[in-house]
Amino acid sequence: MAQTQRDSFIDKACSYSGKTMNSKEHREIIDMFNAHKPDGYKMSYTDYHCAASVSAWAYMTGIGDLVPCSCNCGVMISKAKNMGIWKEDESVTPERGWIIVYDWDDGSNFANTDNKNSPDHVGVVASVKGGKITVMEGNKGESRVYGYRELAVNGRYIRGYIAPKFDNGAKAAAVKTSEVTGYIKINKKYKVVPKCGMNVRSKPSVKGKRVNGIPYGKTFKATKRLGSWVYSSYYKGWVCIKEGDDVYLKVVK
Repeated sequence: MAQTQRDSFIDKACSYSGKTMNSKEHREIIDMFNAHKPDGYKMSYTDYHCAASVSAWAYMTGIGDLVPCSCNCGVMISKAKNMGIWKEDESVTPERGWIIVYDWDDGSNFANTDNKNSPDHVGVVASVKGGKITVMEGNKGESRVYGYRELAVNGRYIRGYIAPKFDNGAKAAAVKTSEVTGYIKINKKYKVVPKCGMNVRSKPSVKGKRVNGIPYGKTFKATKRLGSWVYSSYYKGWVCIKEGDDVYLKVVK
């Protein structure tokens, strides 16, 4: 049985436990983030990377459209509010897969008032049991490793939560490919360029439902083109060629 979006996101995050900033896995995180640059900023390998790590894990598991991706914690909150997935009440018991946002200047333990200070750090809630939250984080502690943190529900330093609408809850309804008009017929072969592979969607838009995926380096035949999107009959959906300066597909003979 295929994993749910929630489980895939959590498993990907947890697979980085113990990795350091000198590891190839850390470079993969930064490279993945820079392949998308959701705010136009290109990360360096030495930048603070908690938010970028969460964003990269979302991209790696094909849910970049469900998470307010950014390398800035405050921007993540702003985007989450616009997406309708921000939980201002830090006293709630989070669900697995939620993104916890911290404020290290929170001076209260089990506070009765809502902490609305500037956020400092984020991580992915891996589990919740017995009033305890286990979180997987990048850029953790003075050594800035990938690792787990445990804290109490409604504990000190919690700013709030981002609650992605997993399993397509935040995506536009799927449409039949026959409903897409205005395309031109082509007969070209493309090779997937990004190391993370490419999503295949039900319509030529990032709002289309993800119906498949194509691995890195794989070639496929496209029979239709509409703007910067091409259609694959084999994968039964649309694939983006490029976005801005980022090229995702390369024409091959």
